[in-house]
Amino acid sequence: MVWQRPALPEWGFESEPDATDATRKLRRGRLVGGTSWLAQFALRGAAADFDSWAAAGNTGWSFEDVLPTFRRLEADKEYGDRPWHGSDGPIPITRYPGLERSEIHRAALDALAALGFPSIDDHNQPGAIGVGPMPMSSRAGKRVTSADAYLPVGWQPSNLAIRADSPVATVVVTSGRVTGVQLVDGTEIGASWVVLSSGTYGSPSILMRSGIGPGDDLRALGIPVRVDLPGVGANLADHAGVDLSSGWTGIGRKDPVLHSIATFRSSLAPRDGAPDLMFWATDPEGEDGAFSLDPILLKPRSRGSVRLRSADPADPPRITLPGLTESADMERLAEGYRQGLALANRPEIRRLAKAPPPPDPADTAELRRRIAENAYSIPHVVGTCAMGSTPGSGAVVDPLGRVHGVDGLSVIDASIMPDAPSGFPHLITIMLAEHLATTLGV
Repeated sequence: MVWQRPALPEWGFESEPDATDATRKLRRGRLVGGTSWLAQFALRGAAADFDSWAAAGNTGWSFEDVLPTFRRLEADKEYGDRPWHGSDGPIPITRYPGLERSEIHRAALDALAALGFPSIDDHNQPGAIGVGPMPMSSRAGKRVTSADAYLPVGWQPSNLAIRADSPVATVVVTSGRVTGVQLVDGTEIGASWVVLSSGTYGSPSILMRSGIGPGDDLRALGIPVRVDLPGVGANLADHAGVDLSSGWTGIGRKDPVLHSIATFRSSLAPRDGAPDLMFWATDPEGEDGAFSLDPILLKPRSRGSVRLRSADPADPPRITLPGLTESADMERLAEGYRQGLALANRPEIRRLAKAPPPPDPADTAELRRRIAENAYSIPHVVGTCAMGSTPGSGAVVDPLGRVHGVDGLSVIDASIMPDAPSGFPHLITIMLAEHLATTLGV
């Protein structure tokens, strides 16, 4: 598909003020825009994330390679004139520097500074590690989805047709080449090339129903194996967090809700690598607001999977989240939790919080038990159709997003990330699509 982005007003498409999200969503076809209807956090992650992709054999994915794509997609309101940012792309990014954080939010920032966290104005600047405002893909407090940015109301490429409520059952494979897709209702749609963008759970499920995946699993379900590709549905990575209350409760603010993040490296992280831990401070919301200081693991080693229960598209897949199966993940989250307790006990926070924070665990066993009981998925799931040069390494697609072992088929979504980034998948997924569209010339 070849099309030119429409001319947009400054800062991109302005949403209709009287249109609800539900109305706008229906206008574009259900689910167009994916989880950008929920996400508005535009954190790229560290340069080391992408350099590690390239070092693993994914040519063309180093930070130097992807930086022009990040710049092309964004309109950074504060730093668009910097060499690592863009100023006229479709996705507006801001940190709302002129808006005041809530009192407890400000106290947490002061406490983090007192603990030695450097102040960071721009978390998307290469090398940034410390505490500062969360970059957000929104305008005037309202998220700008990828549908808003790329398919504004009233404009649509002439060569794009959107079919709402048309779930795909399988891709159609003829003599080793994909020639289209079959919908759940039996309708076949022909295509010279098919791109799956059904997400970390959906894309591997479609592949496996089509006979592309781990051979033994498919045969056990009675699905003929077209391509034995063990990596399909494997390598499920996620960011894990742990509940850690500051002890502050009260009436939160309704609007605006602002966010800050504090990134740092655990003692197990390479000194020149990406930050592997983070605190996420958010203005309390609602009548019974609470303020948490949860540590989040950004570079997990644990892996889960997506597997089919049956060949029936109506049967949801069996999803096994990674959890904390790797001891290094538990160890690093424990380190973050200890740091979080130190933060919660800072006088800047204690003067505002009426209830005490959790007690310091008596020993390592108690600490691990508490983390296991209070850990949760963010969720930032990626990796189930991982990118790599050879299927033998567990790869599903090559560095151009093309599925190994079959012609005419690509996957372009968060599932092809080979590892969990230290950023959030939302903006990185848009970058993946922009980067591959440019590379493939579509």
